[in-house]
Amino acid sequence: MKTFGELFLEALDDFTIKLLIVAATAALILEVSLADSSDRATSWIDSFGIFCAVFVVGMVTSVNNYQKVINQKMITKNIMSLI
Repeated sequence: MKTFGELFLEALDDFTIKLLIVAATAALILEVSLADSSDRATSWIDSFGIFCAVFVVGMVTSVNNYQKVINQKMITKNIMSLI
């Protein structure tokens, strides 16, 4: 049985998610390094929003997959008790 952490990492192992993480990291580095000193305090917000969205998608996917694993385990246990 896979752990929740393994399912979370598996959820992040998607091309689109990886692309979003790379884009958010690049945007964060560029925005903070190229921003004026007055704008630097808020230049990280867009990238942080992307990271939060990726985290939420990973959590929702892993919770859904974890529930499926638990349900499959219960069904298997019920079938084995009938045999």
